[in-house]
Amino acid sequence: MPDIPHSPFSIIKGRYLAIIWIFPFSYFLSFLGIFETLLQKWPMYWLQIFYSYYFHILFIITIFILAFYSKLDWKIFFKSRVTSKELIPGLKLTLFLFLFSTTTAYIIFYPLSYIFPGFVEIWYIQAYETIFSDGQSYPIIANTLSFLSIVLIAPVFEEIAFRGILLHRWAQKWNVTKAIIFSSVLFGIVHPEPISAIVFGAGMCVLYLKTHSLLVPILCHTLNNFFVWLVEVGYRVAHGPNYQYALEDFQNEWYLGVICMMLTIVWICIYLRNPLDLKKYSLPAV
Repeated sequence: MPDIPHSPFSIIKGRYLAIIWIFPFSYFLSFLGIFETLLQKWPMYWLQIFYSYYFHILFIITIFILAFYSKLDWKIFFKSRVTSKELIPGLKLTLFLFLFSTTTAYIIFYPLSYIFPGFVEIWYIQAYETIFSDGQSYPIIANTLSFLSIVLIAPVFEEIAFRGILLHRWAQKWNVTKAIIFSSVLFGIVHPEPISAIVFGAGMCVLYLKTHSLLVPILCHTLNNFFVWLVEVGYRVAHGPNYQYALEDFQNEWYLGVICMMLTIVWICIYLRNPLDLKKYSLPAV
């Protein structure tokens, strides 16, 4: 699909966005030794918070520079008013994606936890830590920053970036189907569990195509991350501030993966009764 003359998305190049977000800036502070300095003076959880907000800043700066350079009108992403009739299916899809994410996590990481336990511990178990403790209490500032990062900041700017800018750009360059695939794959790459993140990204694309407003994907993304945050809160409340979710806990809770898998299969069978026809969905006119 040829670029549309005078479209702001004709100026934006998706590959440059991918390079900016993934390499080399994501490792720039490590090269300067800043992370190592922080670890000598601050608890480990501050490093995770610092790194999260570093990524947020990169996202925000990149998005606003591109918007200014391309003269992007933000109203493109919010052209339609959201009704409860559109919101309820989005919430149902979010619940399904949450169950699907848990299912794929166990399918992928449960067998790997016995073969490569160290990899699963670092890549999956530690990556999902959202509630921080000093062993005796829960630091208010650190946990507030973590909550804001996971539940509010990340959903807003990730939806603008992936379902907004990249989806429009690649749909204009190729077509909507390829744009959904490539933007969702890139979204999955920057998350610890890529398979479920790719499917989640595709689901958020469909919601945007259906509603012509990023408000629905943003809300659904926020709720999904809030569910994840609540799960860890539940573990912390049940076991206390000294509790640290470990590889053994993940392995012993294999039955949760089985339950989510059964619910996911049933839900998929229900969805297949009315297969999705992407031809009925479209991006807002630019």
